[in-house]
Amino acid sequence: SDGQYNYRRWFEQEAGRRVALYTKRELPKGQTWALPLPLSYPAFRAQQPDSFRAGVIYHAIRHADYIRGARERIADLLKRRNGDKADVQLYDTNEQKMQPEFYRRLLRRALVAVSYNGPREVWDCNRHWEALSAGCCLVVQRPQNEIPNAPIDGVHWFEVDSPVELAEKATELLQNEPQHAMYVAEAGFQHFMRYHTSEARAQYVLDELRKVG
Repeated sequence: SDGQYNYRRWFEQEAGRRVALYTKRELPKGQTWALPLPLSYPAFRAQQPDSFRAGVIYHAIRHADYIRGARERIADLLKRRNGDKADVQLYDTNEQKMQPEFYRRLLRRALVAVSYNGPREVWDCNRHWEALSAGCCLVVQRPQNEIPNAPIDGVHWFEVDSPVELAEKATELLQNEPQHAMYVAEAGFQHFMRYHTSEARAQYVLDELRKVG
C-alpha cells in the first residue's frame, strides 16, 4: 500500500541513503514492497528428534484481548478430546513459563504440536519454528504472511482456519493417523533444517543482497 511504501521512504530519509534491501517480518501475502523475513528459531542447535513420539503439546500465554479466548478454547478442546495424551499449559505471564530447556525436551517427545494466534495476528510465531525444529507434526493457523520457502500444507505441516478445526486435526492425527503424523513430522523437520535455521535465513538474505548488488 502507499502507507507501506511511505514508511520505507521515511526510513530511507532518516538513514540519509537508499536502502538496498528492506526486510519485514509480517509481510502480507501478495505484497512485494519488502523482503519477507519471518521469525528465525531456534537460538540453539536443533537436535535430531526422538524416535518415539506421543501425545499433543500446547503451551501458550493467554495473551491479549484480541485473541478473544481462542487459546483457552483450544486448550479446553485438546484436553477434552485427548485426556492425559494432551500436554496443555496456559500461562498469564512470560515469567510463569517453563524453562526453555525443559520445554524443548517435552517438544522432542511430542508427536503433534499446535499453534494459533487469533483473528488479528495471522502470521507465524516462535511456536511454529520451535515445533518444527523439535520434529513435531505441526498443526497451524493458516498464515497470511509471506514466508520464503514456506512449508507446504499437508507435506511439512497442516494448516487450519479455526480453533475447532485445529483441535479436530490434532486429535485425528494423534488418535487415527499416528504413522502419517510421524511422516509429516520428519518432512517438516528436514524442511526446517534446510530453509529455516538461523544459518539458512542468513544465507537467504545474503543471496537476495547479491541480486540487488
